Amino acid sequence: IRLRKPDDFAGLALDMHLGSPATALRVDARIVELADGSELPFDGMVIATGATPRRLPNQPEFDGVVELRTLANSIALRDRIADGAARVTVIGAGFIGLEVAATARQRGCAVTVLEGAPAPLMRGLGARMGTAVASVHTRHGVDLRCGVGVAGIEGDGQRVTGVRLADGSLVASDVVVVGVGVAPHTTGTEAAWPLRRARSCRQDRSRSCRHTGTSRTTGAFQFRWSIAISLGFRCKPCSMTKAQV
Repeated sequence: IRLRKPDDFAGLALDMHLGSPATALRVDARIVELADGSELPFDGMVIATGATPRRLPNQPEFDGVVELRTLANSIALRDRIADGAARVTVIGAGFIGLEVAATARQRGCAVTVLEGAPAPLMRGLGARMGTAVASVHTRHGVDLRCGVGVAGIEGDGQRVTGVRLADGSLVASDVVVVGVGVAPHTTGTEAAWPLRRARSCRQDRSRSCRHTGTSRTTGAFQFRWSIAISLGFRCKPCSMTKAQV
């Protein structure tokens, strides 16, 4: 899916470097090093490297265990559920997991969704809306199990055969879709990129900034941890720099 046609970039005056990934970031010098040996100076930096699907601990490489990130992943999953005969188990009741569950159920597949939280979509929609979404899926025949733990994925040495739950029971499966969130895509360059959790500036209920001790009248603020670079990002209540790298 193209968000812009190639010609649309011509008028943006972009200096694009394609096919040569960044390998290191020298913050003090404000320089990015590329794989081809060249260096790019910068005044401000945005790191937008995307995300990679999270994997389960000790997740096996059995045929039939599927993650969704690329078009190829989607096509492969479509082929596995096309005839409606597969027993599909989805681990994770987030947006991707529930979309897969709905599509597979419409194809006629037997679908089980496993979720550790009390309701699906808890993080994005909250418990009330999550419960409403759950009722829609169960009405359409999805076996939605919330509040369950996954002990592991089992197979016969080549193909997946099921998902073992924390209570010892087994959910027999022909296809297992792992949809347990994403992690920042760093392409193995963690050591070369000096990133770390940003320091947090919080104001408590007395509206006193933890860093300056001064009271504010703008209400309570809480800056949750994030990955950041010290390029002038500052805490608005106390003007404290969020990250020192």
